[in-house]
Amino acid sequence: RLLWCGDFLTVFRFSQKSSAIESKQIGTQVFSKCSEKSEKGRNLRVFVGRFVIWGNRRRRRDVATMNVIRAVQLYLEKMISEAGPGMKMLMMDRETTSIVSMAFAQSEMLQKEVYLFERIDSGRSNERLKYLKCIVFIRPTRDNILRLQSELKSPKYGSYYINFSNIIPRTDIKSLAESDESESVREVKEVYADYLPVNPNLFSLNIPMCLQALSWSPDALERSVQGIISMLLSFKLRPAIRYKGSSSVAQTLAKKIPMCLQ
Repeated sequence: RLLWCGDFLTVFRFSQKSSAIESKQIGTQVFSKCSEKSEKGRNLRVFVGRFVIWGNRRRRRDVATMNVIRAVQLYLEKMISEAGPGMKMLMMDRETTSIVSMAFAQSEMLQKEVYLFERIDSGRSNERLKYLKCIVFIRPTRDNILRLQSELKSPKYGSYYINFSNIIPRTDIKSLAESDESESVREVKEVYADYLPVNPNLFSLNIPMCLQALSWSPDALERSVQGIISMLLSFKLRPAIRYKGSSSVAQTLAKKIPMCLQ
């Protein structure tokens, strides 16, 4: 923040990590350059006080809104509402099934007109259910893309609303478009819910074995980066990352995340 006061210019260094004490100290330094008896000094003192109050309110708001369970719930509610009224089914994979089950109970999904649930990696039946709208919520893995291509080449449902839990390459979108010869796909979207919301302020990626001989397993590292980036994108955050310098494992993860956010 730039503040012009008489014959000097100063900068308020404020971010989400700034504390109220730090903000007040910065303001006091600016205030000391003005005479307390002057009109400019009194106005600046009022400004500094309001600035500290604003900083406190902003931090409380940010902490309150960073609720991973609510974030996933909002994504799911938006998926369902955008499919419109009528009977719907939800197609998931192994991981997104766990994500949905930790956000909503089955009874809550039934209240939202989602009556059927299906795994994309299960055996495919030949029964046609054209009266159903299919909401697809899967991870953008290569296996899932191939299964979805097979589904779209011979669609069972009347329409498809495809939602990927993370960033999907353009080449995969193009291959899906080529498979949709019947034009049954209504929309394709990215929703950043690629993590398991355990508590409002805790999420898991459910990776059983992350390390191999005190170094990252390549698959575990990739999944960890994807999950963390998904969480950051869901809250529209670009963080400053701190890590233990003596830990090569922490350093590897910390350096990959900013590279992927560019």
